[in-house]
Amino acid sequence: MVKIKITDLKKKLNDYSQKELIGLIVDLVKVNKDVQDFLSSKFVGEEVIDELFKKARKKIENEFFPDRGGFKA
Repeated sequence: MVKIKITDLKKKLNDYSQKELIGLIVDLVKVNKDVQDFLSSKFVGEEVIDELFKKARKKIENEFFPDRGGFKA
């Protein structure tokens, strides 16, 4: 898979209007949960960071101490 270089990306983005950039970011948020989490933490702040931390902690705890049964092998 060929990936765009950051310099090429910046050149392409410079050609976009503000409205087009907003549309692109909105599309990214819709299709990618990680982008949604990142931008939420960037713009909403500490509340989202705490929520993401708790979610990650729960996943880790569940991996080692699942609700049902003993340790996962």
